[in-house]
Amino acid sequence: MWFVHVVAGGMNGSIVYELQRPENAGLEKSVKVLQKAKTQIDAIRPVSWADVISVAGAEAVELCGGPTIQVLLGRQDSLGPDPEGKLPEESLDASGLKRNFQKK
Repeated sequence: MWFVHVVAGGMNGSIVYELQRPENAGLEKSVKVLQKAKTQIDAIRPVSWADVISVAGAEAVELCGGPTIQVLLGRQDSLGPDPEGKLPEESLDASGLKRNFQKK
């Protein structure tokens, strides 16, 4: 379900500037698919990359049998990449990922 509400922080769409980073390997195809959807939505009403990515992620979770995730819309896009090192190393195993995110 989609909700319209202005939010701040969190997802900012900067991934579109960060596709060459090792931790984002393989995401070019996904961003290309989302670009098609974003272009169609923008023709009706402009939408941020941050909102498109957030909604796509929530839909993917639900399609894979996970819970329905309510997505509040209204995120603003970053004008450039986020600083490096904000995501865990791509080589971490499940335990390493848990430790990394527990710190946050």
